[in-house]
Amino acid sequence: GEAADLKHLLETQTGRNNLLEKKQRKFDHELQVAQDEIKSERRERERIQRERDTLNTEKFKLEQDYQ
Repeated sequence: GEAADLKHLLETQTGRNNLLEKKQRKFDHELQVAQDEIKSERRERERIQRERDTLNTEKFKLEQDYQ
């Protein structure tokens, strides 16, 4: 009857909600991983830039010393 229909509808909605929540958690995790990778790559790029700047400064000093 009507109660059985409502129970079935509730079970269906609960199942859908659980699936959506699982998908949301997976998406949130993947997004966090991607954001962490971006941060890591940015830090690495900045480190390399600082190293390059240091080497260019040393190169310039050496060139001045030999002139």
